[in-house]
Amino acid sequence: MITDPTSSASAEAFQIFKEVFFDSLPLPAWCISGCGQEAAANQHWHQTMSVTPSTPESLWVHWLHPEDQARVHEAWGQSSAHYQVFHQRVRLVVAAGHYCWFIAYGYFIRARNLWLIKFIDIDELQESRENITQHLRMYKSMLDASIDCIKLINLQGELIDMNLSGCNALGVPPDSGFGMDWLNLLPPEIRKRGRQALKLANTGRNVRFSGKSQLEKNKPFYWDNILTPLQDAEGGVTSILCVSRDITRLHQAEQRFKYISEHDELTGLPNRRMFNTTLKKYLRQAGYQNRSLALLLIDLDYFKLVNDTLGHPAGDYLLKVVANRLKKSLSGDAFIARIGGDEFAAVLPGIEDTQALLGAGYKLIADTAMPLTYQGQTIYISLSMGGVIFPQQAADSTAMIKAADIALNELKKNGRGGVLCYDPVMSDAVDATRGQMELAKQLISDEAILPFYQPKVRLEDGKIIGLEALMRFFNSQGELCFPGDIWSAFENYALMERIGYIIRDKVFADIRCWIDNALEVVPVSVNASPVEFMRDNYAEKVLQQLEHYRIPPALLEIEITEHMFDGRGAGYVFRALNLLKAQGVRISLDDFGTGYSALANIRDYPVDVIKVDRSFVASLSKGKEGLAVIKALWLLATELELDVVAEGIEDAGQRDALIREGYQLGQGFLFSVAVPSEVIAGFLKNRHTFSLLQYPVNS
Repeated sequence: MITDPTSSASAEAFQIFKEVFFDSLPLPAWCISGCGQEAAANQHWHQTMSVTPSTPESLWVHWLHPEDQARVHEAWGQSSAHYQVFHQRVRLVVAAGHYCWFIAYGYFIRARNLWLIKFIDIDELQESRENITQHLRMYKSMLDASIDCIKLINLQGELIDMNLSGCNALGVPPDSGFGMDWLNLLPPEIRKRGRQALKLANTGRNVRFSGKSQLEKNKPFYWDNILTPLQDAEGGVTSILCVSRDITRLHQAEQRFKYISEHDELTGLPNRRMFNTTLKKYLRQAGYQNRSLALLLIDLDYFKLVNDTLGHPAGDYLLKVVANRLKKSLSGDAFIARIGGDEFAAVLPGIEDTQALLGAGYKLIADTAMPLTYQGQTIYISLSMGGVIFPQQAADSTAMIKAADIALNELKKNGRGGVLCYDPVMSDAVDATRGQMELAKQLISDEAILPFYQPKVRLEDGKIIGLEALMRFFNSQGELCFPGDIWSAFENYALMERIGYIIRDKVFADIRCWIDNALEVVPVSVNASPVEFMRDNYAEKVLQQLEHYRIPPALLEIEITEHMFDGRGAGYVFRALNLLKAQGVRISLDDFGTGYSALANIRDYPVDVIKVDRSFVASLSKGKEGLAVIKALWLLATELELDVVAEGIEDAGQRDALIREGYQLGQGFLFSVAVPSEVIAGFLKNRHTFSLLQYPVNS
C-alpha cells in the first residue's frame, strides 16, 4: 500500500503502474493518486481527445462540455471525498474538435492508493437514443393530433399510455403518469362490456364493442372501440391497443330514427313495430318467471263516423284523448301501443284467468268512456276488446295476436262494445294451416311454382338495373296465386327447402336462357327464408346450382330480412352469407328499418344493399313525419356506405320525393308489377333504350 504518495518510492510505483498496466488499457483513462497530487492520462486518451489550452497537469474535467461541468464536478467531488464509485454520462471534446458522449467510470484502488477512471465511448448509442427519443416525441405528437382516443393497456386492464384526445374524453390529466384501471374510467353500464372485450383481446383476438364516456355535468360521448392485441416475437400478447372513434352523431341519428320508427307521431304511444318487439320481451320474461300475462286488442268503435261527420282533426283529437286515458288507466308494469288507425294493444302482466282479464278490460272501458267535447260537439267513446291469456290460450306472440284478433272480430260480429276472451272454438286456424301445407306439398310435387320478376329501376330515367324474383303459382281454377296462400309452409324446413330450390333452379334456368340469347342480363335477387339456413348448407347448395348453370355469381343477389341475424340459427346465417359474398354474390337486406336490432349492429352484418321497407315509402303521404323517416334511412345507409333501394313506389309523387332526398334506385307498381320471364326477355333486348317510365307495366 502506498502510504506516502509524495515519496520517490510512491512516485516510482505510480510510474510503474502507468507504464505496465495503465497505458495498455484499450480505453481512454486517467489515474490519479489518492491525494490528487499525481495525475496522468494514458496513451489512448491522448490519441482520442483534443489538445486543450490547459496545462499538462490539468485533470480530465477540463475536457468537459461547459453544460456538464457543474454536475460532473459535484459528482466527482462527492465520490473522491468518500472513495465511492464514480459513474456519469459526460461529453468530452475529442481530437476532431467536437464533443462526444462517454460513460466516465471511476473507482479507487486501495492497494495502489490511486483512482482509475475509464471512459467508454457511447456517442453512437447516445445518438441512437436521442433519435429514438425524437421519434417517440414525434409519434406522441402525431397521436395527440388524432381525434380518435388511442390507449395502450396492459393485460390487467391498466392504462400504460394515452393520447390527448383520450385524456380529454376520460378526464385524465396528461401528466398523471397513468397506471389507473381503464374500466373504472368508463360509466358503470359499459364496464361489463369492456371487461368481456379485454378478456377476449388477452387471448389474441381483435375485439370491437360500442362504448360510452361521460364527464360530470357534460353530455355523454359514444365510441366505437377496437381492441387490438400487441404480440411479441413468440406470439404472446404483451399489451392491448384500444382505438376509440367518436360515433356520437351516428348514435344520435340512430336514436332519432329509433324514436321515429317506434312511436306514433299523433299520440306519442309506441307503434306496431315496437309493440311486436315489446310483446316478445314480455313473453320471454313471463316464460322465465313461470307467470301469466294477457293481451288486449282494442278497437275504438265508430271512429270512421267521427272522421266523416266532424272531420279528421276531430278524429285526431279523439285518438289523443283515448291514448292518454288508456295510458293513465294502466298499472306501471303494463304496456300500451297504437298499432293501427283506431286500434290499440295492451299487454297486462299477472293476468291469470278469464275473470281477471274481463275485469281489467272493463276497468279500461270505464276509465276511458267519459264523453268529450270538440268545438261544441259531444263525442261519445265506445271500446271493443278481444283478449287472450299466455300461456293457457296461446304460446307465442304470433298466436296471441291471432287469438286476440279472432276474439275481437267475434265480438264485433255480434255488436260492438265490451270485452270478449278468446276460446279455441272461435278459430279454424289449424284447418287453414293444414290446408296450406297440403297445397304446398302438391305444388312441390307438380313443380308448379314459378318465378315472376319485378324490375328494379334507376329512379331518374326508369332504366332497368336489376330484377327481384318473386314466387307465383296457378291454382286449379287457373288463377294466379301468391306466397301468402301457402304461408304456413315457410315455417317448415322440409317444404321451404324444396320450394327455395325449385325457385332458384327456375330463376337460374331463365338467366342461362337470357345469356344464351345474348341479352343484356342484369343481377337478379332471390329471397331466402330463415328456415332455409337451419341445416347450415344453404350457401353450398346455392353455389352448386350457380355452377351447374354456369352463371357468374355477380348476377345473383340474395335477399334476407334483418330479424334473421337475431333469431335461431343466426350463426349459420352469418357463415352462409360470408361464404356467398366471398364468391361474389351480393347480399341485400330487405324490409330495412322494421327492426331496431339491425340499426345497432348493421355495420357488422355482411350486406351490400339495404331495401327501404314499402311502409316508409308509403308514409311520404303523411308529410313531414314520413319525410323524416325517409331522410333518416338514407343518412344511415350513406353513413354505412351501402347501396339503398326504395320499395313499394306507387306514384310519381313518391318517386320525385325520393329523388329529392338522394335516392337513386327503386321498385314498385309505378314501374311494373312482377311479370313472367318472357316479358323480362323483351325488356332486356333494348335495356339501354327501354324505360319503364315510358312503358309502365301495371297488369
